[in-house]
Amino acid sequence: MKIALHRKDSYLQMTELYVGGFGFRNHYKTLEDAIDNAREGDIILLNKSIDIANVTVTKNIKIDGQNNTIRIQGGAVGLNFRTKHTIVNNVTIFQNKHCNGIVNETPDSRIDLENVTFTFSPKNDPRDIYPPIYARETSTVNLTNVTSDYCSFEASIVTMRQCTFGDFFGPRSEIYASTIQFDNSTLTNIRLDCDTLTGSTLTTYGECDGRVHNLEIEQINFLFYNEPEKKLHKRFKDSSFVKDDVIGLKINNCEKAIINNIRIATTEHNYRARLFQIYKTNLTLNRSKTNKTLENSNAHDSTINIISGNSRDWNLFDSEIINSNTTGKGQSSGYKQLQEMIGLASVKEQIQNFMAVASMQAERAARGFKQEDLGNMNMIFGGAPGTGKTTVAKIIGQMLFEEHILPTDKFKVITRKDLVSKYIGATAQQTHDVFMSALGGVLLIDEAYSLLPHGEQDHAQEAIDQLVMDITEHKGEILVILAGYTEDMHEFIEKGNPGLKSRFPNWIEFPSYTCDELLDILLLHINKKNVAISQADWDYLESRFINLFNVTNTNGALDGNGRYIENFVNDLLAIRDIRLSNLKLQNIPLSNNDLITITKDDIDTIMSKRLI
Repeated sequence: MKIALHRKDSYLQMTELYVGGFGFRNHYKTLEDAIDNAREGDIILLNKSIDIANVTVTKNIKIDGQNNTIRIQGGAVGLNFRTKHTIVNNVTIFQNKHCNGIVNETPDSRIDLENVTFTFSPKNDPRDIYPPIYARETSTVNLTNVTSDYCSFEASIVTMRQCTFGDFFGPRSEIYASTIQFDNSTLTNIRLDCDTLTGSTLTTYGECDGRVHNLEIEQINFLFYNEPEKKLHKRFKDSSFVKDDVIGLKINNCEKAIINNIRIATTEHNYRARLFQIYKTNLTLNRSKTNKTLENSNAHDSTINIISGNSRDWNLFDSEIINSNTTGKGQSSGYKQLQEMIGLASVKEQIQNFMAVASMQAERAARGFKQEDLGNMNMIFGGAPGTGKTTVAKIIGQMLFEEHILPTDKFKVITRKDLVSKYIGATAQQTHDVFMSALGGVLLIDEAYSLLPHGEQDHAQEAIDQLVMDITEHKGEILVILAGYTEDMHEFIEKGNPGLKSRFPNWIEFPSYTCDELLDILLLHINKKNVAISQADWDYLESRFINLFNVTNTNGALDGNGRYIENFVNDLLAIRDIRLSNLKLQNIPLSNNDLITITKDDIDTIMSKRLI
């Protein structure tokens, strides 16, 4: 019985044919001869670099250049595939004037290129460079490690892996497709026109213009040319190809654009540059890695949703910023929180000055200047408990994170017991482990003066010495804050370790709250709770509190300061609830308003307790 063989099995019986080299079988002088003798599924291997003009391929074969070069004559088509599947690997294709590289005009075809580099004659004027790849609009193009200074083609689906397309100095590249997917690719001076653009790690060098309906990029790196302008005009006869106004990414008419993680390699340039220009686009930015993310960017008739980053220097035209953790130019959410804190005028001024210096140091480092010492960030907070030291420490960490000076917003509060072990020789390792757990963020050591050793069996000195070592080794990677009573902290710095003073150059003194400031804090806490109080009863509470302040306060502040107010409000609400519970036991009906209202009797009760 005769058995019919199916064509799909022919690829399993692939034959290797060679162009150039020595051998008795399957060796041919020219690529044309090898193609003529090839069958479906065969592979042609180049043993040498070759010159071609118009080579037509009508069989589904694979061409492997083995890292040789195919040189195409001027005015020729190059490799003209009339097949459903085009496979070309490991070759450099050199194009002279007015010629293409790889062409496939077959509808619904597939083009697979891997390790292919397209190069052009340096004598070519940019206007004489023809597209290296030509495909039908219904084709699928898969590109892996493909490099070309210029590209212009259309397809249905385009996949780019480790590809580099475009030239800052040359004509604009163009890719038109329904879907473009990329992975770790670099695009320079290029226009992307597609329905969907997705992928991770896109690097733009020069300008990338996207006409995209749906865009999602996991990471984008902005690179800008960094040479004097006169060098740009030397390369080509027609200086119109040289741009002095570069936009890193243009996005037009995009219904949904999401970009996570933005990085800028350099912004030192001698021409005008903007990171973004968006038009009729809903743009979401998340986890940007530079405080220059939005600088000099334009938005027209768009919506910008900034999840993490800043909004400074946007030029908005009929556009808005929503869900932003910013408050305007140069103001982060941490900055806003600091300003909303009651009192602490001197503290706020010191922190703003500190942030100004730190941000400019980071700015110079981001622009390629010699790395400055960001390690002198560490601080000492002096003052009584309840003056806002922990809250301010957390806010500073948030500000440093939002300015991209610290890589995380980690915040860890510890005391002596977290550092000093009960066991001999274990304190240093325990301290190191705690320190490393906060690396990248803020480590606040409360009541740090308690680390001064008391007696021979106290291992606290190990903790101090280990802290000094870790801070030195990880300078600029963490902000360490020591907090405690002012006098005790002075003693700690003098006696703890000779290296402490130089490693904690920033001393911020937290003053005790005034009576008026405490009243503002009291009102703030009441407003945050589910509480109702009449104006008359608030006036009464205010007068009784002033009396409490004057009677119990001997040093200008209540014991506990701001923390005292929080406890005060909690006690006041407990007194109210006890009163309401007694009324309920007496079967007295309670209205909704009764359940949340503080009365004059409640105020008298707490004041009588506090004045004892």
